[in-house]
Amino acid sequence: MLLHHVGMGPLQWSGVVDALGDRVHAVAPALRGHGGTTAEPLAGSENRRDLFTVADALSLDRPVVVAAGSFCAALALAAAIEAPERFAGIVTINGTFPETREGAESEVEIVGSPEMIHYMKDRFRIGQVCATQEALSAHIVAKIAALHQDWVIGEDVDLLPEILAGVRMVPGGRSTSPSDDTIRTFYEFDPGFGYPDRELYRQVRVPLQVLHGVDSWDERGIALEYELTAYNQDMDVHLLDAGQFPMYSHPSEIAKHVLQAMALV
Repeated sequence: MLLHHVGMGPLQWSGVVDALGDRVHAVAPALRGHGGTTAEPLAGSENRRDLFTVADALSLDRPVVVAAGSFCAALALAAAIEAPERFAGIVTINGTFPETREGAESEVEIVGSPEMIHYMKDRFRIGQVCATQEALSAHIVAKIAALHQDWVIGEDVDLLPEILAGVRMVPGGRSTSPSDDTIRTFYEFDPGFGYPDRELYRQVRVPLQVLHGVDSWDERGIALEYELTAYNQDMDVHLLDAGQFPMYSHPSEIAKHVLQAMALV
C-alpha cells in the first residue's frame, strides 16, 4: 500500500510500481481531498483509519505500507502500533521526525501556519478556482513549473498526468487538488496518540525500513541511523543519494527496499 506525499497524488508512485513488476499487488490510494476523492479530510492521525479501510475493501492480507513524507509516515506508524497484526511491515521515505517533542511541535506548527498556507496558495495555486479552460491550462502550467523549481523535482519527471488526475469541479469552475482547507485540516494533530514525533519509532513493533534522502528537507544529521536503531532493533535505516522525492528519481532503489520488506528478495 503506497501512500503519496500530502499535496501530490497516487501517480507519483508510477515508476516504483513499474519497478516492482508483477511480483506484488501494489495499491496506491489517494489521500482524502487529493486526486478524485470526495471524502472529507480528517484531522491529523485520524487519517490512519483509512489504511484499515483500504485494506479491508481490497482484501489486503497484512500489507506492507510504504509511506512518503513525515505526515504519511506518522499515519503508517500509528496504524501499525494500534494494530500490529494487520501489517507485515512499514517502509518510510523521508519520514523521520525531530528528536524532541518540542521540535516536532514546532515543525507541525510551521507546516500548518497561515504563512505556509499562503506560500502554497501563491506558488502552487492551491485553492485557486479557474472559470475557463484557458485559465485552468495556465494554472496547471504554473503549478508544475513551481513544483519543479521549489520542490526540486527533476525537469525530466512528467508531472502533468498526476496534476490532471487531481482536477475537480468546484463552485465557480475547476481547481486542482488538494485545497488549502485540506492541507490545514491534515496538519491539525491532536497531542495524544499518533503525534508525529520519534515516540512512534520507539513504539512500533513491526519490521521497519527507513529510507532517508541525504538531501531531503528533514535531514537529521549523520547519526540518524544510530539514533533510530537505538529505539527499535527490528529496524533498518538506509541513506539514499536523493532529495525529498526519491520515488521520482530512484524508483528501482525504492522498489528493491519494498521487496526486501516483503521478504521477496
